[in-house]
Formats: sequence, structure tokens, C-alpha cells
Amino acid sequence: MPKKRLTQTNVMTLPTKSLPYQVWDYGTEAAQGLGVLVSPNGVRTYRAIYYYPGSSKPLAIKLGRVGEMPLDTARERTREIRGLARRGLDPKKGDPARSSNFKSAVEHWTEKEQVGRKQVRSSEQTMNFLLGSTRAWHARPVASIRKGEIEELLDTKRDQAAYAANRLHAHLSTFFKWCLRTERIPINPMAAMPRPWDGAKPRDREWFKSEAADKVVQGLWKLADEIGGHDQRFIKLLIITGKRRNAIETMVWEHIDPTWWWTPPPGSKSKRCHPIPLPKLAQRLLGKHQKAGLVVGRSSRGLPHTLRDELDLPDFIFHGVRHIVETKLGELKVPFHIRDLLLDHAPMRGAGRGYDHHSYKDEMLQALEQWSNYIEALITPKGLKRLR
Repeated sequence: MPKKRLTQTNVMTLPTKSLPYQVWDYGTEAAQGLGVLVSPNGVRTYRAIYYYPGSSKPLAIKLGRVGEMPLDTARERTREIRGLARRGLDPKKGDPARSSNFKSAVEHWTEKEQVGRKQVRSSEQTMNFLLGSTRAWHARPVASIRKGEIEELLDTKRDQAAYAANRLHAHLSTFFKWCLRTERIPINPMAAMPRPWDGAKPRDREWFKSEAADKVVQGLWKLADEIGGHDQRFIKLLIITGKRRNAIETMVWEHIDPTWWWTPPPGSKSKRCHPIPLPKLAQRLLGKHQKAGLVVGRSSRGLPHTLRDELDLPDFIFHGVRHIVETKLGELKVPFHIRDLLLDHAPMRGAGRGYDHHSYKDEMLQALEQWSNYIEALITPKGLKRLR
């Protein structure tokens, strides 16, 4: 683009052309990044071009019309804008789409993207985890968060809790991709950033199967009785139903009809939650059917650590209970398509599933009663009468 030693006089007389064009400020008094955009109808506008650190993509901001804004003011504003951008601060802080700080951006992402568009049932938990891990960033503009800061945060988190660090990496990555898509940031600071920890063991552990799994079920059931309260219900329902932790914690009586058919909200595409019948063991655990309210509620914060210590199982995770239930149902010869319905997996039948409108309620109940009988055989002391 052409350069010119701009003066307060000659900016008023820049010639018009058939197409819009821009002239850059040039000379000893010039402000780098200041341009005058001249439109075919003769309107001349000051524009400032700026870059964020590490970005090769220029961004522009309109300053005002020539004649309404003095050249000296345009130069001063351009230097101010480019200085803010160099520090990672957003010059467009008056623009609602860009003015939000990190905390409000996370809240907006949760409301519009996670809840509104994707309908992720664990969105509130994700938001709380994300904000709880990034308190130092809450008041800062999103565009000011740099790659090095993110890596430092993830490294610190990894040294405290490796699995949580990978979880934080996943949530931040999704969040910053959304920020880039909605033009809240000019570049994604997490582009190509690896996970902080690659030492995660594959989800194929000895305690998922055979006698080791039986001992875990026995240990969990015993600990649930010792702990009592809502944690007792939480642990036992995990074992009986094989549902995800969040499904149990958000379980409400409004979704359980008088026949004990539980119809939870459908969840997201990747975290589906199929309706299932609750077997007699679950019914006895829950007691009299209620009309409304939480069935269990959130598990205690330190529960995973307690269970790891008491079970002497350092790598215990709640999700592992789902692996045990799936494996044991297989050992009990429950067909895989029934297991898929019970444990919320994608059906494996291919196109045929679109033609099958059977509910499989009786088959699922039979499978869960079979599994409940197996559990009762494990938890009932030898020689004592089993639960009826």
C-alpha cells in the first residue's frame, strides 16, 4: 500500500478513486500502523492496524473520520492501541464481544456453547473446575493469556495431580478454540500444545476383571456401609447401574416413574444416557418412591482419595466401576446390545438400529437383576441368608 508524509492539510485532500484504497502514515512523526482509508464517495477514515505477540494476522480498528479527528489524535491513539496489543491487552475493550475478562468469557462459553449448543450435562462441573484452576486469570482479557502461562499452569497441575492436568488441558483447549472461532482472540495460544502428562495407564487394569474385580465390589460395598449418608447411595448405585458418576449425582425422582423406570436427560452425543429399569436391589436401597427432589446429590469431595486409601488401590477411579460392570455382564452372558443400552454406549448394529423400535425394557431388567444377584452373592457372608 502507498505511504505518504501525512499532514493535517493533505489528509483532507487525498484523491478519490473508483475503488477504496489506503495510505500509510510515513516519516519521522508518523505512527506505525496508522492508515487513512479513502472510499470512492470521498469519505476518509483513520484506521489503526495492530498485532498480538506471536500473531502474524493483522487486526484493524476504526479510529474516526478525517476532519472530525485531528491527525495528532489519530497518531496518539494508534500508538496507544499498538502498545496495548503488545502487552496482550485488547484494544477493542469497548466491544462486548471482546471486552469480557477470562472469567466472564468462561461463563459465556458455558452458557452458549456447552449448555446451549451442545447440551453437555456436566457443563457446570466443567466450568467450576476450569475457573477453580485459573483464579489468577479471572480479571484478565482472554487475549492476554499467553502460551507460556498456560504451559506453566499445566506443569504445576501435573505435579499435583496428573490426570487432573490432562483434564484441564482438554477443557482449556476446547475453550480457546471457541474463543478463536468467536473472534475473542486473534490466535489460539494452545494450538498444537501437547498434553502435560502422557503417563496415563490404559484403561485395562487388573482390578477390572475376574476375582480382582469381585474384591473391589466387595470392598466398595463394605466401605459404602461404613461411610453412610448420600455417599453410600452414590457408591452402591454406581455398582448396581454402571452409570457414569454425573448421571448418578444428578439423578432426580422426577425422572423415575412409579414402575422404577429411570429416564434421565439424554445427555450429549458423546455422553448419552439411556433410560433403564432399576432392579429390586436399587429399589431397596432408595426406599419409598418420592415425587420430587435429588435422589443422591454430589459425592463428597474427598471420596475418591478415601476409597483409594481404604481399598489400597492407588489407581482407583469411579469410571473403573463401569469397566467392572461391563466385564461382569459379559461374564454373565448378557448380550452386547443390552450392555450397550445399560451402559450408554453407541449401538454396534449399524444401520439396523434405525429399524429397531423395541424398548428392551424386560431384557435390561433381567440383565440388571442377574447382576444384582451376583452382587448379593459377593456381599453376603457365607452361611447367612441373602437379601431378598
